[in-house]
Amino acid sequence: MCRLRVIGSHQGFPNALAGDVRLGSANLPAAERPTALQKVRVSTHLNSRRGRRPVYRDPSAYRHLGLFLRLDLGLGYMSSSASADRTFFNFDSSHGLSGDIAFAIGGAARENFIIAGEFWSTWAASPTLTSRGTEVPSGGTLSNALIGIGPSFTWFVMPANVSFSVTPSLTWMSFSDAFDSFQTDVGFGTRFAIGKQWWVGPHWGIGVTGWFAFSVNREGGGSDATWSTFEGGLGFTGTLN
Repeated sequence: MCRLRVIGSHQGFPNALAGDVRLGSANLPAAERPTALQKVRVSTHLNSRRGRRPVYRDPSAYRHLGLFLRLDLGLGYMSSSASADRTFFNFDSSHGLSGDIAFAIGGAARENFIIAGEFWSTWAASPTLTSRGTEVPSGGTLSNALIGIGPSFTWFVMPANVSFSVTPSLTWMSFSDAFDSFQTDVGFGTRFAIGKQWWVGPHWGIGVTGWFAFSVNREGGGSDATWSTFEGGLGFTGTLN
């Protein structure tokens, strides 16, 4: 049982509380007993007079709940190939270093399980081109990109804050040079990722991630060639959750 000194009824409390009272005492008439809100206001007033600020705990801090945003940036290696007898290009293979980006927005279906929509892309500038195993000069102007969009499912293992993601996607490839560009038919692919994060704020995390993606696309444009693409990489990841 605690004793409080409340100064005057002008603070918004019943007159019976002016002076020494025992909060919750059965001796007070029911109409004059302090409410829960009044008790909080008394506690806040006393804390402020002692130089203390009331502490409000965020129940979602350092947890994977609610809105989810994620951005991945990194570098990797991409390889694409098709049948030399079917493609209309003068090459049947493309491979080289690539840049990667992925952005996801969604929310927690339950704690530590995220469902989001994700856009991801990897592109290679001036990749090595070959036809039947022989290198084809490109003049350094050709680039190709793999683009995907689909639902992303992410599981966090806590308290390690390690994540596993899979994103089945609609995908397409783009080839372009200084004079023209070409896109394949829409196909299917999947992006897999594993990451490790560290909290830098109640709702912000940064870390490292690694991924692997594949895609299968018909060349289109009258060709029945099928391009198979594989790509993997490492990079940085950041989330708001």
